Amino acid sequence: GAPTTDYECWGLHPLPGSATATACRAACCTNASCNVWQFCTPPAPGCPTAQTGGCWAGATVDFCRASKGWNGESRTITVVTVNKTAPTPIPVMGNASSAQGTLSIDSTSLLLDGKRIYLRTGEVQYSRVPQAEWADTIAT
Repeated sequence: GAPTTDYECWGLHPLPGSATATACRAACCTNASCNVWQFCTPPAPGCPTAQTGGCWAGATVDFCRASKGWNGESRTITVVTVNKTAPTPIPVMGNASSAQGTLSIDSTSLLLDGKRIYLRTGEVQYSRVPQAEWADTIAT
């Protein structure tokens, strides 16, 4: 598989009973739904089991970052690194007027020509929902 060595990936699940990288790889490779495995060797940053190391595996990852001491492989993922630069500041929201009306915001909602507009938002953690269920999950 594609190596994920020196990358720590989030979104995987602990795989108990795999005390070595070799055992971790074998446990993942024998499971058809496992696409990614990782093993941390102490004292790797973020390795919670300082005495024995730890094995994580799963179908997908949320994201990965460069981190020494992590060892692994993937069948189908591409490693995406996290940009550590500061994000561009978001402009402060205010009021705007145009020929189409006046848009403003307060602590409760948006207002278009004085009429309240309530936004409905939500979140789907795609790594926790099977891909076949994404459309139904988003629609509800």
